[in-house]
Parts: sequence; structure tokens; C-alpha cells
Amino acid sequence: MRTIGKTTTALLLAMIIGGTVMAQNYKSKKDKDPEVVASEMTARLDKALDLSANQEAEIQGIILKSVQEGKELHKELNESSREEHKARMDEHRKATDEKIMAVLNDEQLVKFEKLNQEKEQRRAEHEAIQELPPDEAAKKMIGKLDEQVGLSADQKKDLEPLLTEHVSQMRELKDSEMSKEEKRQRSNELRREMDAQLKKVLTEEQYKKHKEIRPPKHGHH
Repeated sequence: MRTIGKTTTALLLAMIIGGTVMAQNYKSKKDKDPEVVASEMTARLDKALDLSANQEAEIQGIILKSVQEGKELHKELNESSREEHKARMDEHRKATDEKIMAVLNDEQLVKFEKLNQEKEQRRAEHEAIQELPPDEAAKKMIGKLDEQVGLSADQKKDLEPLLTEHVSQMRELKDSEMSKEEKRQRSNELRREMDAQLKKVLTEEQYKKHKEIRPPKHGHH
């Protein structure tokens, strides 16, 4: 897509701010079977909303169809502007949310709406950080990670140059002459490198906690 710069940067930011949610979801959409994605996302919603067996089955069907349609929509919008792509995908997500909400009871609806509010807040944070210089973005990301797992002064010091460099690399990717596929592969490489470096700096307990912080998200998001 033409939005590769924003997408690759967001993947890195999401690893820190969202506990790898966006990065994991991106990988799921690209590499996993839609049925596997639907099953995983339904399980996360079940954990958050305590779904009945009938609700699970119905919601999994909704998410499966959403993931399949989302893949086709991405292809259709491959050469569209960022604004058009975002608007069409937002419509797709909203339509899926409405279908899921129709299956939930009143108590579950309240929880579901809270999840969406938290998601929108994270998205706003992602977008705000993307506008910052790399060093300032790195500091913001470290602050979020500190809130998640509690970092020592030495860990913060070690992470700052690593994150600054990775943000810079992600943004440089936007202006490179690589093909879309080459950019996608490179962004995945950078994401894996960042995760490996993060694992070295964090304690085993911190890293495990960081990886477990995955707010429930349905597959179309």
C-alpha cells in the first residue's frame, strides 16, 4: 500500500504501547488462515465478555467473514489514497462491530464498548507518537512500556537508543525505492529485531508480562 511508512512505524509503536497487539494482528492477517484468526479473536472476546456457546459460534462466523472480506478489500484498495483506504476500512470495521454487538447482551455491550474506547485511545496515542521526532517517540514508547512492566533506570537508558534507531529505520523505509513486498518483508524483519532486543533488555518476567498484555481484539481490527 502507499501507506507503508505509517504502517511499518505503527507496528513498532504497537509492540511497545499495545503489547504487540497490532503487530500480532498484522501477522495474523498476512500469514494465518482466516479460520485460525477468527478462532483466536473469538477466544479473546470470550475471555473479556464471557460468551455463551451460541454467541461464540455466531461471533466466530462474523469475524471469519470479516477477515475474508477485509483481505479482499485490502487488495481492492491497494492503489487508493491513504484517506480512502482508511475511510473504507473504518466502514468495514464499524459494520462488523455492529454485527457483533447485535449478538451481545446488555452487560456484554457495556464491556465491548469500553474495549472499543480503549482501542481508539491507543490508536490516537499511536498516531500522536508517529508525528514526533524519533528520539522523542522513543521516550514516549519507553514511558508506556514502563507503565506496563516497570523499568529500571538502566533499562530505560539501554532501550532509548535501540528504539530511536528502529523508529528511524521504519520511517526511512517509507522513502525507500523497495517494492511493496520488499518493504513488507523488511518491516517484518525490523519488528522481529526489535522484539529480540527488547527480550534481551527486559527480565524474563517483564517480557512475559509485556507479551501477555493483549487487549481483546476481533480479527477485523
